[in-house]
Amino acid sequence: MHIVHPDNLSEENWPGFPFRTLVSPDVGGKLGLYLLSITEANSHVHDKEDQIYIVIEGRGVMEIDDKKQEIGPGFVVHIPKGKRHVLTPLGDDPVTVYSMEYEVNEP
Repeated sequence: MHIVHPDNLSEENWPGFPFRTLVSPDVGGKLGLYLLSITEANSHVHDKEDQIYIVIEGRGVMEIDDKKQEIGPGFVVHIPKGKRHVLTPLGDDPVTVYSMEYEVNEP
């Protein structure tokens, strides 16, 4: 059994993405679940994993390849592997998201 609350986890830091690991791939198999506080834009690509953001608070502009959309609390964003993506916060507050990264078994 794996039961965790984000307040009980240490914060890790990737530039612009302080985060807490809720479920590591060691526990979740090919699934990692993270709580991110995105404070600055950081464009990147995941070569092996698809990713899903569930926005908890804050507003930002989500860009996947050349498509942009403003997002806020309640939005769910799917980011396919291999797609360049960046979430740019609007204003001074971070965008807080649950982030799931997972590998899809190709047939």
